[in-house]
Amino acid sequence: MLGIGWPPAPCGAAGVRGVLHSPSGVARASQKGSFGGSETGELAPPPVDTWTLIYDGDCEFCRRQVRLVRRWDVHRRVHTVPFQTADLANYGVSREAAEEAMQLVAPSGRVYEGAAAAREILRLLPRGRPLSWLFKLPGAPFVAERVYRWVAKRRHRFGCNSEVC
Repeated sequence: MLGIGWPPAPCGAAGVRGVLHSPSGVARASQKGSFGGSETGELAPPPVDTWTLIYDGDCEFCRRQVRLVRRWDVHRRVHTVPFQTADLANYGVSREAAEEAMQLVAPSGRVYEGAAAAREILRLLPRGRPLSWLFKLPGAPFVAERVYRWVAKRRHRFGCNSEVC
């Protein structure tokens, strides 16, 4: 723990995108920092209500979706981290699950995956809220999960160059 409640207890001292944790628990900047750091590389911890989106950093299709999330995230509520560099165990996510679908970790430690993660992201982001109502339609979660899995299995057709695709 960094001393001020981040990350939440269920997640442990997990590294978020751009933050590497030393054995002492001190956060420092990585090359892909998502927070403005000082010249020494020290970073301010993210807000307590931050969600963490874990995605395939080798997949160009996935990276495009993450760039969209970042543009829509005007309140900086979602931190993104490729599963290849994330300390998945601290988030309660297996490597297999991360390879299978995007994972969204709530501040409480609850993990959403696939279409359920997409639903929560849309709900969180002001620009996504108008679309989030679609998930409330009868049968929508079932259909959304099927569509998510269909696209995920065919990411290579959408510009994915990862071995996982």
